[in-house]
Amino acid sequence: MRMFVNLALKVRGTLNKVGDYGYVSTRTIGEYIPKVIHQTYHSKNLPNEIADNICAIKAMNPDWEHRLYDDADIEHYIHTHFPELLNLYKKINPTYGAAKADFFRYLLMYNEGGVYLDIKSGLSKPLNRLIHKDDCYFLAHWQNEPGQSHPRMGLHACIANPFGEFQQWHIIAVKGHPFLKAVIENVCNNIRHYSPFIHDTGGWSIVNLTGPIAYTQAITPLLTTYPHQLARDNSQFGLVYSIYESKGVALGHHKILKKHYTHSNESLVLLPLASRIVFNAVNPLIKLLKAVLMKLR
Repeated sequence: MRMFVNLALKVRGTLNKVGDYGYVSTRTIGEYIPKVIHQTYHSKNLPNEIADNICAIKAMNPDWEHRLYDDADIEHYIHTHFPELLNLYKKINPTYGAAKADFFRYLLMYNEGGVYLDIKSGLSKPLNRLIHKDDCYFLAHWQNEPGQSHPRMGLHACIANPFGEFQQWHIIAVKGHPFLKAVIENVCNNIRHYSPFIHDTGGWSIVNLTGPIAYTQAITPLLTTYPHQLARDNSQFGLVYSIYESKGVALGHHKILKKHYTHSNESLVLLPLASRIVFNAVNPLIKLLKAVLMKLR
């Protein structure tokens, strides 16, 4: 039975074949990181704690511009700056709003540069104390050792680094950085080749297809080619994963999402009608097999 488990994991890992597929053009690398903070939320109607967090970020960084993008802004932005990729963006199932946000942040940061922070994330120190004129890209792992805040977070069999994935809830970069082009190429190719029959649904699918696995696998081969700042974990940069954790609510951010992706059994990429009918018919069996395989891991 272990043979079937290993085979299932191998088949499920057939995405992230990193390469330059020509989805976006190579751009001139920016000379500095712009003083712009980017965040996204599905609407401009913000929960009080999120609005307070944005106010705190602005107060800590008074000479930085803050931009908030809702769903309509995102689609308009892609239509304006990456019209050739709008159809790929629309292929992502709206149930997986986090995957759409992943795709957008890569495009946005490649085009603009600056600082991207997830809407639930914050800062423990001003950005001017972190970013210097010659900096071009920041990477960090999780605080994932025993006894730390996120034990084993970001550790995946497909990532050889002993510290695991690079976080992508924060991106700090110059515009046009090759790391981001590589990520965009990888994510676009993943969207084109994703199948819910092979590559799963829910939490794993988004982490693998648009999230930190896709991000890490694309960047890793380029680490020795381009200068960057790499921290053992985000705390060294003064980056705070979730404002809710400081209140003792580890998954408090789930309540601000329309539907958290970990609870979905739908295909991450929208399917043609015939494939959708077949998938809906066999999905109960797929869920049962997944449950059995997870117990055997």
